[in-house]
Amino acid sequence: MGWTELLQGLVREGLFSNHRSLVVLVGTDEERLARYAADVLREFSLIVKEPHGLYMYQPEYPDAQRRMGKFKEFIEGVNANVDYRPYKETDELLGVTVDFAILDLLNDLKPNDVGRLGGIVRGGGIYVFMVPPLDEWVKQLTKFQQSLLVPQYRPEDVRHFLKIRFWNKLMGMSKALIINVDRDEVIKEPVIGDSQPGSQGR
Repeated sequence: MGWTELLQGLVREGLFSNHRSLVVLVGTDEERLARYAADVLREFSLIVKEPHGLYMYQPEYPDAQRRMGKFKEFIEGVNANVDYRPYKETDELLGVTVDFAILDLLNDLKPNDVGRLGGIVRGGGIYVFMVPPLDEWVKQLTKFQQSLLVPQYRPEDVRHFLKIRFWNKLMGMSKALIINVDRDEVIKEPVIGDSQPGSQGR
């Protein structure tokens, strides 16, 4: 089964059970990450009509700007409303509910930001995370990690417990579809077919 069929099954089951779905796009190739994110939204919008959602990014990083620009190109013709927001505006999003949220996490992984956005997607909606491969992620300092450095410590002294824990959490989620976009390979299939009807329908 291809990733699009897995995604369709995951989204339909999420709507049936009123649960959120998660797609994790793993890679370093900016164009492939952006294209996959756009393709996920395209498939989602075929099932959930005219969805509204967020694209979260770090505007001070040129690569984040490039990924967002590519994503905008690739979603041309997709019937979805996307609100592009920097992570510094997550406070303003408290209380907002959307159909989808795309989180570019390649430049930063800040617990407060992820926590604030953790409940923003309605039941039956979808999260899309973009992250580097773990072996690459632990070689780089995120914006959050850089802010924690004090003079007596060097970048190589920083441990990456948060990234490792976050990665392991993603890999352990039964309803997560995880794709290595650099290799066009599904590295984790979601469990589909074991959900109960939700208390609310879309």
